[in-house]
Amino acid sequence: MAEKRPTTLFNRVFCGPWGLRSGWRLLVFNAIFLLLSLAVTWVTGRIYGPSEPEWTVQVFLVARSASLLISLLSVWVMARIERRSFAQYGFSRQGAFGKLFWEGSLWGILSVGAAVSLISL
Repeated sequence: MAEKRPTTLFNRVFCGPWGLRSGWRLLVFNAIFLLLSLAVTWVTGRIYGPSEPEWTVQVFLVARSASLLISLLSVWVMARIERRSFAQYGFSRQGAFGKLFWEGSLWGILSVGAAVSLISL
């Protein structure tokens, strides 16, 4: 059972029975992700200069890998803020390559395929 919180205006607006309300969680996560993305962009701009890179397969893979790492770091920060485990966010070894993983992979491939097909038309 969730602990009883004092009924202040802050708790009524931001907190629900299970901690931070979901809308605020999403807002905080997106803010963390945006700040980390801006920091990485700023650092890489300082290292490589302000020029736009040519979009090659290597640049794309590095950019997507950086995005994945920023996402995982954002989840880790949220887990610390909410005092939850990483597994409570869906990152556990037990379901790593289970049914939901393959279902999500299929939906991802289908959506990208549909977008590419529409672009080619």
